[in-house]
Amino acid sequence: MLLAVASTHWPDFFQRLLRPKAALLAVVIVLACTVAPLHRTALGDTLGYTMAMAGSAALLLAACGWRWPAAVDPVARAMAFLGRCSYSIYIWHVALANEAARLAAWLGIDHPGVVVPLQYAVAITGGYVIAVLVERPMIWLRDRWIPAAPRGDRRESATRPEPSPQVAPPARIDQATAPARSGRLRNALEPPPARAYHGPSWPLQTS
Repeated sequence: MLLAVASTHWPDFFQRLLRPKAALLAVVIVLACTVAPLHRTALGDTLGYTMAMAGSAALLLAACGWRWPAAVDPVARAMAFLGRCSYSIYIWHVALANEAARLAAWLGIDHPGVVVPLQYAVAITGGYVIAVLVERPMIWLRDRWIPAAPRGDRRESATRPEPSPQVAPPARIDQATAPARSGRLRNALEPPPARAYHGPSWPLQTS
């Protein structure tokens, strides 16, 4: 899941992780050889899980981008099929495997060579059915009700700087007309001068 997040939100960083193929394969081999002897030990049940996850991530990075030969095309298609329903398998595999073990016990089957493949088959098949009947319809409804912005718009809005406030430049003052303009402005703001009252200008009628 972390690799999917990195490939979506930080594609340049993800592409840099894909380059050292030999180093990634070396990490896979070293971690596999280290985790295998820790099976069913206290260290294996704690740190072993972290090492197994790191080795799985290194294996995925090493396999990503390879051009598979035609001979392994069916295997690649099978792995792609598992990838499309891997989350449902991850969520439900424990419950489905336990139900498969109960079914095997009810049938009187206790040989690990039969029980374990049955558990894998039930977990993968059940995870696929749940992905088709539950997960994908829910994703379709989510995309229909809450449509996501295009990926390019999200990246552009995330990297776009905030616009700076526009400040109007100071007005240019013509030095030749500045005194006249300032005089007109001062005359316009000053009140008109008071005039002396000399009485009415129309003739008064007297009786």
